[in-house]
Amino acid sequence: MATETSRERGHDTVMDVTAEQLATVYAKAFLEASKQADSAATPDAIDELGAVVTEIIERFPDFSEAVRSAFLSHEERVALIDRVLGGRVASVVLRTLKVLSAHNRMELLGSVARQSRELHERDNGRVHVAVTAPQELSADLVSELEAALRAKLGVEPIIEPTVDPDMIAGVKIRVRDTVYDGSLKTIFAKARQSIVERAIERIEHDPKHFLMNEPTGDAANGGAE
Repeated sequence: MATETSRERGHDTVMDVTAEQLATVYAKAFLEASKQADSAATPDAIDELGAVVTEIIERFPDFSEAVRSAFLSHEERVALIDRVLGGRVASVVLRTLKVLSAHNRMELLGSVARQSRELHERDNGRVHVAVTAPQELSADLVSELEAALRAKLGVEPIIEPTVDPDMIAGVKIRVRDTVYDGSLKTIFAKARQSIVERAIERIEHDPKHFLMNEPTGDAANGGAE
């Protein structure tokens, strides 16, 4: 049973990776089509695609289920999309929805919207930075972090602050897949590990020093009668 569970988890992971890769392909195609149609309007198109997800797909489950349904033909799904969104969103957004429907990939819409925004921001030198602190960051501290990250990374950081009451002090910063952990808890843990490693090194270097017998008899009593 455990083996079957492991296989299922491995299969799910592969499926997740494949879905993300497919979403990246659709996101890049959406951005390219948007730039060709009107480069200046690309940010608005990205916002509209995201709004379709948050304001329509997530809020109206019946519509979401219908446009993903395998029981409806592509033509029926397109007619529904046109009826609900036609004339209300940019044509490039409408075409993207229809392309996803044609390939039975409407379940990727959320990932496509997210990746479109991330790719566009990356192309324009902007990077999301997750900052975790034990309390809410002040506006001045956010500005200081932005300036420091801008100077260090050469990009325009988009700070996304979160609060972790379990942290003692300091901050933890995540940029893409890299984490810079300056919390005191981590500093203390590293310090303890360093002490242990130094002790082990000393033991290995001079084991006799750590294997001396405890004093007994008069020596233990300081020689007093």
